[in-house]
Amino acid sequence: MVLNPVEVNVEIGAVPTISETYSDLCILIDEDDVDTTTHDAKVLYTDIQNVEDAVDIVADEDVLDIFKMAFNQGVERLSFLIADFYTEESIDPEDIEQQLIDNDVDIITGPRIIEDTEDEDVAKDIAGMAADISAVYVAPLKYKSGEIADMKSFVEDDLNSKWSLAVAFDPVDEDDPIHAAITGKLSVIEPWDKFMWKEIEDVEIKQIPGDDLEELVDSQVNVLIHKLDKVLVSNGLTAANEDPEEGEDSFDEYRFIDIPRTEKYLVEEISSALERLIATSEITYTQGGLNTIESKIDDILSQANQDGAITDEYKIQIKDIDEISDEDKQLRKLEDISVEVQLAGRVQEIVMDLTINL
Repeated sequence: MVLNPVEVNVEIGAVPTISETYSDLCILIDEDDVDTTTHDAKVLYTDIQNVEDAVDIVADEDVLDIFKMAFNQGVERLSFLIADFYTEESIDPEDIEQQLIDNDVDIITGPRIIEDTEDEDVAKDIAGMAADISAVYVAPLKYKSGEIADMKSFVEDDLNSKWSLAVAFDPVDEDDPIHAAITGKLSVIEPWDKFMWKEIEDVEIKQIPGDDLEELVDSQVNVLIHKLDKVLVSNGLTAANEDPEEGEDSFDEYRFIDIPRTEKYLVEEISSALERLIATSEITYTQGGLNTIESKIDDILSQANQDGAITDEYKIQIKDIDEISDEDKQLRKLEDISVEVQLAGRVQEIVMDLTINL
């Protein structure tokens, strides 16, 4: 039985697809946390493939340790941006958003591990920015005894997005940039891979005490735990709203972070393939043209099935040529293409309603 299908509306051909990447990582860093740097403020530095690539830009050892922690998870490249996130009106979110879009960023963390209300205010803004561009925001939460209710409230009320992933931990070394390790691990797994029980390597944490741990694990707060002699992520849950208003993401639909990531993967793969098809071929508004479009969608879904993203029980529904109105033909618009897929190994369905501008 399929529960709570996710419904997505996609228009293809009107605006170019943003990207075809799903795991590009960006680490945000606050200017006050950098001592030695020659960086340009608010500029996104991309294609950092090792720590040495960053030394000429930012020589601060603490910042370089952040990058090391990410690379230790198997990250092949990352980007970073240094700005003054904690001074009111010091950054232009739209400018940063555009840089993240232009550089195909898919996963964001930073600028700090969240410990107080000031950190929470910054994190809330970043969560909103990430949601605007369909990027995962990893919100790192410093565990504090006696503050479990506040932590849960922040995640469930303030982050409030299918694109936010909150992870709590109690570090052995307060200065360890564990958030970079968590984000790095997320970026090296496939979008459809579950994050639950993924190992976070080369980090040292203390186990959160029993009652607090149980309360957090039963909430939307993910936790780093000691299990099987490893440090693992507890659940991989999103911060989507459990009681959504109209237009808000529902936790019932987007419970796990692999669901929005897989949705993005499918939408962009299909959109990109159809855009290339339309741009390079003369697709006529005939039954043959419609068959060509259906075949291209089938190619993408077949590959997604082979990759392990979806089951082979997908469906494509497209109207016959004689069912399409003369008005739509004159507008060269093909509407009401329905694509239904089920995520592999999970009781979750994604339904896409496609509109194609020919």
